Formats: sequence, structure tokens, C-alpha cells
Amino acid sequence: MTITLADVYMLTGLRTTGPMQPYEYLSAGSKRLAKIANCTGWASYILNHVEDGSSVSEQEYVAFLNMWLEKFIFCGSSCGPTYNHKLMAEHLALGKDIPLGKYLLGAAYHLMYQVAAQLLKNEPIQTISGPWWLIQLWLNLYMHKSVRPDLRDLSFSSSNFDEEYRGKEGRTRQCMNYGEAASAITIDFDVGHFFKKLYRGFDVAVLTWLPYKEDDELIFPFKFRFESGCSDEIAAAIFNTFIKPCVLPAEFHHGHGKMVKGSSTPGNPPTYEFYNPSFVAHQFGLSQLPPPFLFFENILKLREDVSDVLEASRIFQLGSDLPCFSLHD
Repeated sequence: MTITLADVYMLTGLRTTGPMQPYEYLSAGSKRLAKIANCTGWASYILNHVEDGSSVSEQEYVAFLNMWLEKFIFCGSSCGPTYNHKLMAEHLALGKDIPLGKYLLGAAYHLMYQVAAQLLKNEPIQTISGPWWLIQLWLNLYMHKSVRPDLRDLSFSSSNFDEEYRGKEGRTRQCMNYGEAASAITIDFDVGHFFKKLYRGFDVAVLTWLPYKEDDELIFPFKFRFESGCSDEIAAAIFNTFIKPCVLPAEFHHGHGKMVKGSSTPGNPPTYEFYNPSFVAHQFGLSQLPPPFLFFENILKLREDVSDVLEASRIFQLGSDLPCFSLHD
């Protein structure tokens, strides 16, 4: 079992469709924002970018999206304001079709690889930045039966929540989607018990292969349904991103330590992770046929540095020409 693009989409609603051009985001962007030296923390970052007026300016919007990407999505190592994702923020503000879900999953895979590499070397786990929150949501959802069998009984903070409000009515509401339900689950196993469960395997009554069932009380993003499948062109395009192998970007953003061609700057250079959904076909409600097909075998080496635009374009087009699948075919 592993996190898939289906999980990213169902838990976050982030796009998985659209053109993949990660090499663009090694650039700094063109919008002029406040000097990063004047932003000693996120509070001062907000104060430096907030403007007077009833409407939100384009500059404010870009500044907000940059903070959202850095602090809440990719969770950068600086733990403070940077402009590493400013160009992506500019593109999002313009409404460009960015498959942000693929960028997020690539960051999560690369995070898990870095942790596994240190474990294999018997080294202590250092502070590794990345979207740990996504891994936590995924674990909560797939293991929720061990602590709470019914997701519909969970509650989420209401938009009307007020810390000064002393009553209980209106402070919470029923969870409306799987992301909210997963964030409301608490699994309080100790580390030893948790490791034994993962190592030995969960009981059949607890194990969940496909947690996304037809349920009107937990709304799917864009009304996508696994059980109804590719009911229209948009649903078919989304489903095909779940089940088709592709290459996911990792470390493709502007900032210190990112390498470009001809540079000797130390740090984590732009690279990639493989997405092989054939390994976990059971998680999509499909039959699992062993052994899984290694799509990228003899095509591309694993996690090589990417230092050229043409090379990156070739790498991230792999798998795009595969035939599309429809459940109604």
C-alpha cells in the first residue's frame, strides 16, 4: 500500500490533470513583493503584504498563495518566509492549469525516500522537511477502522467557530469530505504497537483497501465517484491520472541549494520520483496481478539529477502517450 494520486485528489481536491512543466519553477518569478529580509517571520510577512481596501489586489493574492505553498503544502525546510514558490503562486493566481496534486505527491515520495535512505544506513533521522501532513492524513484514513469504524460520526471545526464563543452550538459541524474526516481522526497507538501492526499486517476487519465509498454525506471533489467511474470526459481524465504511470517532480523550485546546469551549488538538486500505480491496483478497486509491470525499467534511471530544460521535458512526458481507459469501454 502507498499514497497514490487518487488519495491526493480525494483528500485534498488538488488537480491531477494538466500539463507538467516543473523546470519553469526553478525561476524566481516576476512579481515584486516585499524584501524577504524584512520578513522575519510569517506574521511580519503578512503585515508587509497586506493592503488597505475592500478588494484583494493581485500582489496580495500572489503573496498569500506563496505563503500557502511554502507553509501549508510543501512545508519547506526554512520554517519561515521564502519566495521559493513565488512563480508557481503567480501561475495559480492567473488560473493556469497546474497539476498541483502531482507536485505534492512527488514531494511526499521524495520525503519518504530520504527517511528510508537514512534508516538503511542506520543513521539517525534528521529534520527532513516535506508534506508530513499528507502522510498523516493517508494513515488516518486507511487505518481508521482500528479506532473509529464510521467516518460519518466525525465532526470538523465550523467556519463560524469563534474562540471567544463559550457555547458549543455552531463550533463544529459534520465532516463534509474525506480530507476533513481524515484530519479529525486520532490514532493514539504507541510507536512500538504501530510498527508491529505495519510489519505483521492488519486484520482483515481493520484493513482498508478502498476507503472512498459512495456516500452522499462525504462529498467527493468535482463529484467524482469510483463506483460510477468515467461518467463524463472530466471524470475519465481524472481517473486516468490515477492509474497511468508517470514521473513526478521533486525539488523543482527556486531557492538556495537548488542546482541548475553548470552550477556547483550544494543542496538537493531537481530530481523526480516514479509513480507506478500497477503496484497497488487493488487500491483503485481493480484486480491485482503479480508481478507488477515496471513501466520505467530500461527507460529511465531512478532519481537522477535534472539540469537541462530539454531533458526535463522528455522525462516528464513519459507515460503521457499511453492509451486512456474508460470503465464503460
